[in-house]
Amino acid sequence: MGKKAEERDLVGVIPSDSSLERQRRKEARRKKSIRIFFMVLFSVMILIMIYVFAKFFFRVRSIDVTCGERYSEEEILQASGVSKDEILFTVDEKEVEDAIQKKLPFIVSVSVKRQYPGTIEIKVTETNADFYVHVSDMCVVLSRELKVLDVVESRVQMELLYGKLLPVTTPPTRNAVVGEMLEFIDHKDSGFLTALLDTIDVCQMREHINSISAETRFNIRLDYQGEFEIKLGNTSDFETKLLFAKQIISKFAPGTTGTVSVEDPEKGFALVDKPDNLLP
Repeated sequence: MGKKAEERDLVGVIPSDSSLERQRRKEARRKKSIRIFFMVLFSVMILIMIYVFAKFFFRVRSIDVTCGERYSEEEILQASGVSKDEILFTVDEKEVEDAIQKKLPFIVSVSVKRQYPGTIEIKVTETNADFYVHVSDMCVVLSRELKVLDVVESRVQMELLYGKLLPVTTPPTRNAVVGEMLEFIDHKDSGFLTALLDTIDVCQMREHINSISAETRFNIRLDYQGEFEIKLGNTSDFETKLLFAKQIISKFAPGTTGTVSVEDPEKGFALVDKPDNLLP
């Protein structure tokens, strides 16, 4: 009897298959937790080493600024928000470019580059006041690129600051914020004015244009020396239309007034007050 009881006791301590499986899973979870712990610890140590290394070896030691005439190097540095001893790779180039263009409206483009181990390069391109529009009884001064450079209360004040600028009547605008691009209600209206101004320059007509009326992009008109109204119609073929209008006007004696229509560049015509002023 004693021997059989002892055998039963020995059998009772042998773990079952399910118990062994639970132990194996527990051990696997423990080993996995240890691996994860050491992986996290290793990653944190690497990050700390990178930070310490960058803090001592990749700091902004110099900021090289290529500026124009309107803004000084100090003004550009202040607008950039970048300072020496910053960690170089934490400088957000796009963020710096946007900050400079917004705070210094006469800067139309900015290039910011990180040069390792410790230099920031800033190159800016300036623009000029080119024309103005009326928005809510204010004179909004614009660059050729349609960037809002200033907002002044009156034309007299504007001319004291910027000289005589070309007045332009534009399609309806949504927003005019200094340092940002002029925003139109219809985004399709944003491109043709710059194209028109560029083409006027190409055709060597800028000094003859007193104003531009473009309430819509389908009915564009120019005041030519206070003598002729040039009707361009829509935004197509600016160069062809302007050269044709220039050719038509050249056939009349100075002082002649009237209207030149080149809305159809193949069938342009002029209506003048004195037809006898046609040159031979």
